[in-house]
Amino acid sequence: MLGFWFDIEGEEFHVSVNGVEQGGNNYNIANLTGWPDLPNYIPMMGRAGSYDEIYHWNFGQGDPDGENNFTDSEGRGGFRFEPPEDFLSLCTANMSDDDYAPIGPNGVAGNPDKHFDTLIWTGGGVPTNVRGLNFQPDLVWIKPRGQGWSHKLYDSLRGVTKRFETDGNGAEGTEATGLTSFNPDGFTVGNEYHGTDTANNYVAFCWKAGNGTVENGDGNIRSTISVNQDAGFSIVSYDGSPTGTSDSATNGGAYWQVGHGLGKTPELIVIKQRTGSNGWYVGHIGLGSDVWTAGKSLAFQTTAAVSTAANILWGTGQVDEKVFSLGGWDTVNRNGHQYIAYCWTGIEGYSKFGTYKGNNNADGPFVYTGFKPAFTICKRFESSSGANWLMHDNKRDPINPVDRYLVTDGSGTEGVNHAGTSVDYLSNGFKMRGDDSATNASGGDYIYIAFAEMPFKYATAR
Repeated sequence: MLGFWFDIEGEEFHVSVNGVEQGGNNYNIANLTGWPDLPNYIPMMGRAGSYDEIYHWNFGQGDPDGENNFTDSEGRGGFRFEPPEDFLSLCTANMSDDDYAPIGPNGVAGNPDKHFDTLIWTGGGVPTNVRGLNFQPDLVWIKPRGQGWSHKLYDSLRGVTKRFETDGNGAEGTEATGLTSFNPDGFTVGNEYHGTDTANNYVAFCWKAGNGTVENGDGNIRSTISVNQDAGFSIVSYDGSPTGTSDSATNGGAYWQVGHGLGKTPELIVIKQRTGSNGWYVGHIGLGSDVWTAGKSLAFQTTAAVSTAANILWGTGQVDEKVFSLGGWDTVNRNGHQYIAYCWTGIEGYSKFGTYKGNNNADGPFVYTGFKPAFTICKRFESSSGANWLMHDNKRDPINPVDRYLVTDGSGTEGVNHAGTSVDYLSNGFKMRGDDSATNASGGDYIYIAFAEMPFKYATAR
C-alpha cells in the first residue's frame, strides 16, 4: 500500500510503502518540471501499459477493507497505517474557516446571503415591497424576465429613483416610479415594476456595501464611498478632475487616482459616467496581467471583444489596495462630469473573478471557485462572435441544469437553452454543459464573475 503526504509550505512530498517512509525519501516540488507554476495540485495514479486493476484512494473517508486503525492529527479520517504527525486528511472539515470560509456559518460576517442575494417576484400592487434579503442592499440590479425592458441599476450613493441601464450608453435617468426605497430586508418599487400577469416576473441581484458613506482622500481625486470590506465590495462616487480637460490630458504625467476603500486590490472595476451618454467600462483581472497598464476593458452594453486604450482609460495602471488610476478620457474622468465606480475584490469562499477556456462540448470546462455559486456572469473576450454577457443564478434555476439566462447587452426576455448555454452549479464551482459560443466555444477565452451561495467547506451538491 502506497502512502503520499504533501508539505505545501515546505514544497515537499513524501512516499511510504505499508506505512514506512522509503528511506526518508522526500522530493522538493520546486525541482519537478512544471510544478512550481501550477495553481492547484490534483492527486492521480496511473501505470504504463495495459492493466486490469482497481485503485482505491483513501483521503480519510476510510480503508475499503475496514482497517481504520488511525486518524490524522486532528482526529479525523480512518487509515490502515498511522499518518505522520501534523499532516491532515484531505477533507473539507480540515479546511480553515479563516482561510476558506471567512464569509460562512462560523464567520463574524455571516453567510454569503448577508452580502449578496437574488430575489424574484411577480408584479402586484403599487407600491410593491420586495422582501427576503438578510441585509439592506446598496446596489440593486433589476430585470423584467418576461418583458423586453432594460436592465436597471440603482445604488444608495446616487439615491433612489436614479437608474443606469446596462444595455445602452445613456446617462443616468430619474425614474420616480422605479426603485423608491432601500429597506432593511429588500426594497420598494413603484409603477415601473407592477402587473400580475406571467409576463411581469422580475429578478433582482442585490449587494450590500456599507449602508452609509464616508469621504475618501486616498487619491488626488476625492471620492465618496460606501464599502463592505468583509465582502470585498465598494461603490465609489467621484467628480471628474478640473485638470481632466481632454482625452490627451495627463495631469503633468501623474494622471489621476481615486480611493476605493477596499483595503485590497480590486479585481473588477466597473465605471459609468452619470452625466453623459458614454457606455460602461469594465476592467477585469482575467483580461491579462496588463489589464490596467494596457488600458484594457469590456463593455456591458455590447458583445465586443476586449479593447485597449492605454493611459487614457486606466492612467498609469496603478491599481492597488487604496486607489485605482484614471486617464483623461471623458468616459471616466472629465471636468464637469460625475461618475460611479463599482469595485470588487475576490474573497475566498464568497466571490471569484477569473477565466476559463471553452471546448465546444457538452462535457464542458469545470471552473473551480471554492464555493457553490449563487450567481455567475460569463463573457467571451478574445472575440465578439456570439459573445453576449450571460447571467445565470440559483433562484430562477434552483436545480441543475441552470439554463435560464439574461444578457447584460440586450433588453430581451429571459432565455432558456438546454443545449447551448446551460451550466451546472456544483459544490465547489460550475461546469459548462452547452456548446454555444457565448459560453463554450472551442478555444474561446472567457472571463467570469461569480458570487457564492455557500463556501465549499459547508456546501452540498444540488
